[in-house]
Amino acid sequence: MKGLFLIITILFSPVFVQNMSGQELITDSIRPQPHRGGKLHRWSGPAFFRSEHSIGLMPSLQGGNLWFGGLALSKGGFVAGEGAGSSNGFNLGIDYNPDRNIWAPKLNAWVHVYALVFGANAGLSTFYYRKGVMSNFVIRPEFGIGYMKVFLNYGYNLFLKSEFNDIGRHSVTLSCYLTIFPPDKK
Repeated sequence: MKGLFLIITILFSPVFVQNMSGQELITDSIRPQPHRGGKLHRWSGPAFFRSEHSIGLMPSLQGGNLWFGGLALSKGGFVAGEGAGSSNGFNLGIDYNPDRNIWAPKLNAWVHVYALVFGANAGLSTFYYRKGVMSNFVIRPEFGIGYMKVFLNYGYNLFLKSEFNDIGRHSVTLSCYLTIFPPDKK
């Protein structure tokens, strides 16, 4: 059974899928071009499988003791190859819990590598949780799984002061990178 799964994965991976005439691979249209001196740019290819250096929005949903919704402005670099790729970037944003009225400005740096289907993420986040007059600074190392621009991470909160009563030590975050600049070239 494992052998059958491996054969199906190889046959249907982007490296081996050819067009009807058999002339070129799908991945020929998404090969990285020469680096453009650090400028923001996009190469061709599908939205979630494209090499680019861009600015984007990163919405997130974070769960633990409480649920938080978040939005961040992000600078990301993505490199897609034939069946593998990597990405890295940093975010500046805010998380909010409407039930307890807790605000948390955040700064995050992340890196991601993948092959064929899924990959591994690692990151470091900092939060400044505020609720009324109470506040606490938190550093959160994170790791998880993802695919190119979609991430699912586990994080462990390290509190600067004593624990913030409403925020637990453990969290799970689902986030997605949405490119906003430069716009799609059509």
